[in-house]
Amino acid sequence: MKILVNKLLTLILFLAAIFCAYLAITVPFAMSFINIALFFVAIFLFIQACGLVDKAQGYGKYSNKDEKEKDGESDKDTPESQENIVDSEDC
Repeated sequence: MKILVNKLLTLILFLAAIFCAYLAITVPFAMSFINIALFFVAIFLFIQACGLVDKAQGYGKYSNKDEKEKDGESDKDTPESQENIVDSEDC
């Protein structure tokens, strides 16, 4: 149930972002501030929706770090990368 609600919220945020961007670009409001504010609201909603997609797919900060270490993609220094280090005394 939680996954369905997350997907519906993501869809609603994407649609709201598209709607706000459409209004900001096509509708001439009496004050141009409204168009600018709608455009920034559209960007904010789009970024929030992308964050929910990242959370659902497990990208970025939501990725499982244990799987990376099992696959051999750990952040430890390898001997190959340590060979390229130059001491300041050699220069």
